[in-house]
Amino acid sequence: MKDEPREPLSVISEASGLAGYFHIFAALGWGTVAGSVSLIAGTHAFADGGALPSNIVDAIVFLGFFVGLFNLAGLIVIGLPTTFVLRAIDKEYALLYATLGLITGFLVFAIPLEIHRLPFPDALLMPLSAAFAGLASAWRWGSWRERCAEARQLTSQQQASEKRDNPIHDLTH
Repeated sequence: MKDEPREPLSVISEASGLAGYFHIFAALGWGTVAGSVSLIAGTHAFADGGALPSNIVDAIVFLGFFVGLFNLAGLIVIGLPTTFVLRAIDKEYALLYATLGLITGFLVFAIPLEIHRLPFPDALLMPLSAAFAGLASAWRWGSWRERCAEARQLTSQQQASEKRDNPIHDLTH
């Protein structure tokens, strides 16, 4: 019988504690803020006369809620499976997460809206806002995952250096 611990059921064992939930919600918050701000700024840029609406607070709350819902869906449907894959191939880098978040955030809105068929520059507003949300959320999550990967690597190096070089002892235990 092996004395080695089994692989946990969840590959993202670091996300199961309180710190993991903190980082998931922090990534959600970063993406929500980035997506909402870019959506409001884009709407303001394309608005006639460039004036902000009088009920800007209501607009921020309304957009923040819906951007947050889409961001949460993206984290669950795209972000967590991406984390499983990147953890499995040992390529958890913040820049890679951010790049994937930017690309998938853009494509999730560009493909259903058939952006290539619309001749208007304001048609890019939703896909670009989603790209910024994906970028910010993935960067925040990826930065933490990169630190977790470095800690795992350091721990495995320490365990490897502590192994005994006595093969007879290893056979008896």
